[in-house]
Amino acid sequence: MADTESGPLAAPAERALVDLIPHRFDPRVRNLLAAALGVSADAVVQQELDAYIDAPMRRLLGFLENRVPVALIGLDFIGEHSAIVLHVAVAQEERRAGIGRQMVWSAAARYGLERMSAAGDPVSAGFFRTLGFCVRSVGETLPGLERFECVWHASMKDDDDGG
Repeated sequence: MADTESGPLAAPAERALVDLIPHRFDPRVRNLLAAALGVSADAVVQQELDAYIDAPMRRLLGFLENRVPVALIGLDFIGEHSAIVLHVAVAQEERRAGIGRQMVWSAAARYGLERMSAAGDPVSAGFFRTLGFCVRSVGETLPGLERFECVWHASMKDDDDGG
């Protein structure tokens, strides 16, 4: 993980990842998490927030713009240098500006991650593919719902310019 000045692990100078748990009552954080979960039920969102609070290996991080949450990333650490990306969401008005990419690589740099994995639908698989993750279909978990496994290793970083 020596390469943090440039490339896929570069953290943007203009943004810093912050812990979103202190912002958990902000409706924008709850809306971002609901979008990542694909649900609108507040009880489900609260259950997931509680899991971030209760599980010592989980982190809910994000970017703030003018103290307003605009993006989040949820991680579950499964080893010293490995994490599962549980959730990624960017506010609608901030999308297509590289914020999701910046969050993933900022988290990797911040925690010295050498391996990240994620599971998702075709849209999230496309996102992770653009970041240089290896993506493979794991088939349909429900009829018509294809799921994907996405995996990145630090040794793969030379295959992606991170930009």
